[in-house]
Amino acid sequence: MSDSDSFIDEVSDELRRERLFRLFRKWGPFVIAALVLLVAASAWNEWRKSQDRAEAEARGAAIAAALEASDPAARLEAMQGVEGGVAVAFLKADAHARAGETEAAVAALDAIIDDAAAGPIYHDAAVLKKLSLQRASLTPEERIATLELLVGPDAPFRLVALEMRAVARIEAGDPEAARDDLTAAMDDPKATDGLRGRASALLQAIGGELDRAG
Repeated sequence: MSDSDSFIDEVSDELRRERLFRLFRKWGPFVIAALVLLVAASAWNEWRKSQDRAEAEARGAAIAAALEASDPAARLEAMQGVEGGVAVAFLKADAHARAGETEAAVAALDAIIDDAAAGPIYHDAAVLKKLSLQRASLTPEERIATLELLVGPDAPFRLVALEMRAVARIEAGDPEAARDDLTAAMDDPKATDGLRGRASALLQAIGGELDRAG
């Protein structure tokens, strides 16, 4: 390589260094700030996840301790300090019911029923729980009307609702409709042995046919 080529290369390198230095002096603070923000955001995200895990573990431990309490009043007291979503709200309603606080339980269940974010499982479970708590104050016709909404083919507690509606129909003096409900419940592949046993006993009590085809 000639001296002139070497000189040109050195000048080119110096120009590149000068250009990079000017670029860094102009944009360097912004790049550094962006990197700092990226690291801070990542650290914050990890901290938030850690906090969420800790809160979930603490909530789970509190719920477990409450459910282990055999005394209804003690269970209710333990549940009062637990914060959470609809699942915790349902457990609190159940604790009120077990403690004999029916009005408070119904109010808690109504809040779940009216919560659009509760989902069909908790919504229907709350309706069934409320019906069982208010059974003595509702006419069979009122219970039947409410259960109509819970016996659809995709309803999460369809079989329980069919069984409850059959009982209400028997009380309303409509054994034929009750037989239809009991037969539908017994023929469902998801029916448990316990449900089939109860349905069979009710059918026998009202003179239903037990030896069904299929």
